[in-house]
Amino acid sequence: MIIRVRTNLGMERFTITDDITLGQFYELISKKMQLDLKYVAIENEKHVVFKDSQKGVKLSELGFENGSIVYLKPKLIDREKIEREKLEKEIEEKEHEEENKWKFGGLEVEPNFEITKNTTEEEILELEKEWDLEQEKENKRSLYDRLKEGKIKIPYHIQKRQQNLGKHSLSMAVIDWLEETKPKISHQEKGHCIGVEFDHQSGNVFHTFLRNSNYDIPRVGYLFGTVNPDESVTVDFIYEPPQKVLRESQRVSIIENEEELNLMIKISEFLGLKPVGWIVGHKPRKSKRKLLKAWQIIQAARVQARFGHHAVTIVACPRKSGKAQFEAFQVSDQTVQLMQQKSVRLSSRGYTLDFFQSVIVEKDKKLSAGSYFFMITIPIIIHKSPLKISFFVENRGPWNRGDLNVYLMTNKEKSWEEKLSDPHLLLFLAKMEIFSMRTDFPKLCSQIKNKEKITSGFTFLLENFQL
Repeated sequence: MIIRVRTNLGMERFTITDDITLGQFYELISKKMQLDLKYVAIENEKHVVFKDSQKGVKLSELGFENGSIVYLKPKLIDREKIEREKLEKEIEEKEHEEENKWKFGGLEVEPNFEITKNTTEEEILELEKEWDLEQEKENKRSLYDRLKEGKIKIPYHIQKRQQNLGKHSLSMAVIDWLEETKPKISHQEKGHCIGVEFDHQSGNVFHTFLRNSNYDIPRVGYLFGTVNPDESVTVDFIYEPPQKVLRESQRVSIIENEEELNLMIKISEFLGLKPVGWIVGHKPRKSKRKLLKAWQIIQAARVQARFGHHAVTIVACPRKSGKAQFEAFQVSDQTVQLMQQKSVRLSSRGYTLDFFQSVIVEKDKKLSAGSYFFMITIPIIIHKSPLKISFFVENRGPWNRGDLNVYLMTNKEKSWEEKLSDPHLLLFLAKMEIFSMRTDFPKLCSQIKNKEKITSGFTFLLENFQL
């Protein structure tokens, strides 16, 4: 049938089938007449305006017949309201994006310096100092410029009051809003993780390094395990990345080897595991209070931002008796957000976090706050992982192909299932390209995970490698 469409620009004829719907008719009109029908209504000869809810109804059921004439009429719209809703939606989406950066993980918290084994302690401290100076310079810029460039997002109703003011003027509404939104540092009572089950063997291997160095060399590692349905975390092994010890400040900078870390993450995924936090080991505390140092708070925030809000921090240090002691923590959501917003000075030392701009601490404006405001203590218990830890731990010394011969000879009485259930060995096999990551590892790790007999092809290759 033929339907004629009249607008203020003239009339157009449309030849259509009887089964076409109102919505499809809208699309035809939009395509042929190049009109945006978002703010246009269709009205028939009887002055009946069709609603958007009728777009799924066939034209024949709406009374259209051959030769019908319809009219396109503009909807009564509040353009100011539309612009306001559009702006508010953009602001809301941006705020939602910023708010959930820390929540879903997978993101880096700046800065992410490129540190190598040859980078000296002085160079690392200089990099941090330069970053702090850059952020301090940014924070000293005029509020007007930062608002104009979108560095600060304010609600629409506040933004309206800012319009029509001079270039360097700020309305009292904006100034009051900025004061009201200053971070109010508060202690978070509960973390996102309700408890940690920590593998006893992995903890002992990690603590052995500290004990052998007489606790003079701090050490860090990434935790791998599972997040349980009840929001508790199970740790099954520790991966120790390349790291640089800053002896003067007794802290550690991680040398991010993305290739090696991605290999470890891929292997853990084949085993049904994922990154669930990090661990730091250091000499005994002088203070009786169980507090994290500023650099540990900053690193914990980075880990939670990257691996998700379930990620935990485990601190390993000796008791007076010399036995290992493990404590678990998380940092508050506010801490992660402050790091995302680049509000924390990397030069923070001791047990205090320093900020670029004043924050509210116990009703007072301050430029620093004690680490206890940002920490949440998490219960920790010991468990036994099905994995075995007996191969040489990565990045404690150089690996070479002879290490596999030594390992196989030392453990020749053990079954292949037990010998290959070591994540450090699996990483070694991947780095030395003894097995293919694409074809071999999924099958091998599946057999380890399900405690199945190791395929003879894998054992044959390793036995011949040994010879």
